[in-house]
Amino acid sequence: MNLRTVLPLLVALVLVGCQTAPPTQSSPYYRIPAGSRLTVHQSLPVPTGSSHVYLQGGKVVDANAVSRFYPSCAFKVMGPLDAPRTIETGAFEISGFNQFRRPFGLDADGRGVRVASLAWGGVFDQSREIVFITVMGLRSSQQPDVRDLTCKVTTDPLGTFVTLEEIRQVLGPVASIGIQGG
Repeated sequence: MNLRTVLPLLVALVLVGCQTAPPTQSSPYYRIPAGSRLTVHQSLPVPTGSSHVYLQGGKVVDANAVSRFYPSCAFKVMGPLDAPRTIETGAFEISGFNQFRRPFGLDADGRGVRVASLAWGGVFDQSREIVFITVMGLRSSQQPDVRDLTCKVTTDPLGTFVTLEEIRQVLGPVASIGIQGG
């Protein structure tokens, strides 16, 4: 065999070896496909003055009770804040999916917030914490004011996004996700 015959075969083998399989449902980088369904199994009260319903550990929790170091999710509702509202039971189409990260505790100028702490013996730089955020756009003709479900966790820079299984644990019996084609 000469170099002209071997070189294209070698290049093809290298390129095939570099291909990666798409992330599985257990991966934090798995993208829930558009057309999948989120089903709410129990009515969720939206507090007056808020546009969110927070869930953690399989139950609805007050916004002030959410621990940022454990996965949590929040339904976002558009509309007036001056009256109580309810997300009713029913199905929503997952119309979009996005993941991003941002430093925790940014001030108005985008700088990390430094917090004095006796427990740390000085100043603790919260900019070293990263919030890993997953947003699913939701669509329902019966409840058009329900806009999205945002799930997140705050961790160190080596952390990662919440997995589908973690999201399901956060939702617990309150809601479920059915994957399109899966």
